[in-house]
Amino acid sequence: MNQLKHAKADGGGGGVEALLAEAVGPAEDHVEASVRQAMEIRDNPGPQALALLADDLIAHGATLAAAVKVVPVEERGDRGRTALERWKQLTEAGPADGPLGTWSYPRLLAICVRDLMTTVREHSRPADWAAAR
Repeated sequence: MNQLKHAKADGGGGGVEALLAEAVGPAEDHVEASVRQAMEIRDNPGPQALALLADDLIAHGATLAAAVKVVPVEERGDRGRTALERWKQLTEAGPADGPLGTWSYPRLLAICVRDLMTTVREHSRPADWAAAR
């Protein structure tokens, strides 16, 4: 994460793409599994399971949000700009009151984390990403 802050402060140069790929690469499978788990929730698994999933998504999202902030604003695209705005709203507000709030919060985080990860992927390895889709 410190490397991401330094890249942002330095203007990043050619190393930004490598740093972004590093932010996604090692944990990519785990992030995707957490997103998938949240998106597939059909029945309320209970407050502890929801809290653990939300904590996991918040940790991944924080790293990805920092990575997206390294991308120049004009290169983030609508998805990246919107994901950062939504990320800020979700993390500042937390889950809504009531049982639906705690149940839907991980799903909202998952959508945001997915969009943050897509933005990082598109910027860090556009040729690989386009070929994979």
